[in-house]
Order: sequence, then structure tokens, then C-alpha cells
Amino acid sequence: KTAATKSADQISGTITVDSKLKAAVDNRSALFVIARADGAAGGPPLAVKKIDRPVFPLSYSLGAENLMMQGRPFSGKVSISARLDKDGNAMTREAGNLVGHYKKNRVEVGSKNVDIVLDQVAQ
Repeated sequence: KTAATKSADQISGTITVDSKLKAAVDNRSALFVIARADGAAGGPPLAVKKIDRPVFPLSYSLGAENLMMQGRPFSGKVSISARLDKDGNAMTREAGNLVGHYKKNRVEVGSKNVDIVLDQVAQ
């Protein structure tokens, strides 16, 4: 992190796993925390952070250093989700991955306590 990264330019929170799904957690998985620009249903995400072999509960922050396209501002409202990905490849979406979304999605960049529960299993 550089001194230029201020908490005002980040989204942070905690990611946990629903107790019903704890047995499905594969400790070799990678966790992707994904921010999509407000209103963007498809296309590349605005920002992604990959965390290898996450241990839950996990504190995270997402900021300008996680932007997919450098030079774009990390600002405004975004939708936050997380995916525990078994093969660690962001491009593949295999069944059995654990997925969760921030329940009050559309959150302003700079927000804290943007907590996500991995509570769905991808089909």
C-alpha cells in the first residue's frame, strides 16, 4: 500500500461463511472480492481482489490498487460480492463455489463494515 491510498478511497468489511456451508470450504480455494460499477450487469468488474487460501472470518479492503483498468476512478456507488473459487481461476465458474453479496448492495466507495456472508452455492 502506498501513502496515497486513503481509507476514504476503499471499501472494507469482513467476509464470513454461513454456518450451514462451513463443510463446503476448501482450504485450497481462492477468494475473489468483486466490485461492479453501479448498474453494470455484465462486462469486467471495476475492481477485484484475489486472496489465496483465505481463513474465515476474513477482513478485507478493496481500493484503487485493485482496479481492473488502471486510471479509472474508484469512486461512486458499487455492488460488492465475493466468491470462494475452488480452482482459483476468476474466469471459470464451476458448481460448488461459495458465493455471497453485500445485503445492502450499492454502497459508496469509502464505506466500512461492508460485510459479506458466503451463503449460496453456485450450481
